[in-house]
Amino acid sequence: MAYTVEQFVELDLATHGNGDGQVSCAKCKTDLRENITGYRCGPDGPSCSDCYFDELSRLVETHPVGIPALRR
Repeated sequence: MAYTVEQFVELDLATHGNGDGQVSCAKCKTDLRENITGYRCGPDGPSCSDCYFDELSRLVETHPVGIPALRR
């Protein structure tokens, strides 16, 4: 059965909210506002743009993306 918009918002706030209806970053606990902090969804829950891109940068540095060497 599909969720209504109200059910989806309640489920998201119950899962990721901080109790007062405001969603906060899973890592730094900053209140998320799309225009100011950004709102990114990841495997750990919602996160601000700073934490999201810090984690993404760490993953790229750990596993660099590149073109494989040509072998003859």
